[in-house]
Order: sequence, then C-alpha cells, then structure tokens
Amino acid sequence: MVELEPGQLVLSTAGRDQGRAFLVLGFEETHHGTFVYVADGKYRKVHRPKRKNIKHLKATKLKEQEISNRLKTGSAVSNAELKKAVAGLLAIYQENSEAGEGGR
Repeated sequence: MVELEPGQLVLSTAGRDQGRAFLVLGFEETHHGTFVYVADGKYRKVHRPKRKNIKHLKATKLKEQEISNRLKTGSAVSNAELKKAVAGLLAIYQENSEAGEGGR
C-alpha cells in the first residue's frame, strides 16, 4: 500500500464522490482504521474536508510540493489554490494514464 502524504493527489473509489480527485489534507488513526481528510477546493472546501476511509481512495504518485509544505507547517491554504492544484495534477495524471494505455 502506498503511503499517503499531505498534498498528494488521490481519487475516490467509493461513495457519492466516486471518481472525483482530491488532495490529502490530513490523517486520523482510529481503532476502526485509518481515515484521510481530503478536499478539492470546489465541492469540498478546505474548512470542511471530507473524511474518507483510506480503503476508498486510490493513491497517485503526484503531489503538490508547495501545498504539502504549507500543510505540514500549519500554514493556510486557500480553496482557489487547492482547486488549481487538483486541476493541474489531475491533467498530468490523465495524460500519464493515456500514455500508459497507448503503449500496451
């Protein structure tokens, strides 16, 4: 299983938001498992992130470094910045996915 980090792009695999892309904001360990707080800046705002079970997320290797550093230090991140980062990383992810399928 891939270790998740703040600022990393993840895709929801279950629930109403299935197929939607988010950035990881934080984590919560409970006796029921590991939960991740995610937001996209559009449907899920920074001030009210979605709590998702880690089992219901598909991790990507893409991460927004500046947002990651700010989340780790506790600095504020705006919804506009989050939305822009998600859109940019998702475009890269989709481009890489299409390139990978073409080589099969």
